[in-house]
Amino acid sequence: MTITLVAMLLASKVVAQSLVAVAPVKQGNLPHTLILNGNIVSAEQVEIGNEIAGQVYKVQMEAGDSVQQGQPLLQLRDTEIRWQLQEAQAELSRDQAEVTLAKLAKQRVEKLIATNAATTEHHDQALARLEQAQAAVIAQQAQIGRIQDRLERHSVRAPFDGMITQRNVEKGSWMAIGETIATLVSQDNLRLELSIPQHLYSAINQNRESITVSLQVAGLDTTASFERIIPIANKNRNFTMWATINNLDGAFIPGMAAEATVRWPASAKGLYVPEDALVRRANGTIIVWKVVNHDNNEHTAVAVPVITQHSYLGDTLVDAPELAEGDNVVIQGNETLRPEQKLSIQSVE
Repeated sequence: MTITLVAMLLASKVVAQSLVAVAPVKQGNLPHTLILNGNIVSAEQVEIGNEIAGQVYKVQMEAGDSVQQGQPLLQLRDTEIRWQLQEAQAELSRDQAEVTLAKLAKQRVEKLIATNAATTEHHDQALARLEQAQAAVIAQQAQIGRIQDRLERHSVRAPFDGMITQRNVEKGSWMAIGETIATLVSQDNLRLELSIPQHLYSAINQNRESITVSLQVAGLDTTASFERIIPIANKNRNFTMWATINNLDGAFIPGMAAEATVRWPASAKGLYVPEDALVRRANGTIIVWKVVNHDNNEHTAVAVPVITQHSYLGDTLVDAPELAEGDNVVIQGNETLRPEQKLSIQSVE
């Protein structure tokens, strides 16, 4: 019986002295930090369609091709429209010849009038013939312009520099008006797309001028500039945020996944503790173990409930009326502490 009591006393002494490391409670402006997974998307992406119907004569692109603005991508059969253009140009030549004849006739009438060999009525008729011929030329030039425009639309061109990500057409196929022939994505103007939780929308929107974004993509670190947060929630009650990416010499392409860290300044000073000081209990509450110093140079631990706000670089802002700046809290050895347990402080960080 005596041996058992001695063993229990020794065990109680071992438990009573717990080896811990502590760190001070600090006060300051702890920036808000939000870590999210996002996607690299293009700010310019378009499904290219044809303006007129026709049979595909030539396909001049393939998925994966880099194209320049104005580069031909597809050619529709244009034999009939070229014949129409030739006919219209021939008609224009006839109209121009009629203008030449009308001018000569008007000049002859003017000479005859000078010798009283013609009347003003003859002059009016010659002038009207000339004006009609000139009007016919203008009308025919407009007709040629319309035909040339239709001819140009038989060739579909890239609206901007980018990459063809999908081709939807084959040579010989018939294309209806507006049918998609390819998808073009810009590789120069990239943005990071993030999904912001509903409860953070106001904070992001109010601090948009001071938001910083850093991200890691395919093992590379880069930055992005806040662009906008779209004020319409999606079906998950989240809001889309865009940030323009610093594309390191074209290292990133649309479709890549990114891990982004979004930061914005705190609105007011507060108390913050190291994240390692937080002990999460089974009932969902969170505590820290505050060090109480005694006159006999002994130290004990007391549990202090806290409400966490946000974290930044290993520190967490907390709401805890029982804590003050300069208090020490346990950051190592706090998993098995009990109230009023004596502490053996090994280090202070």
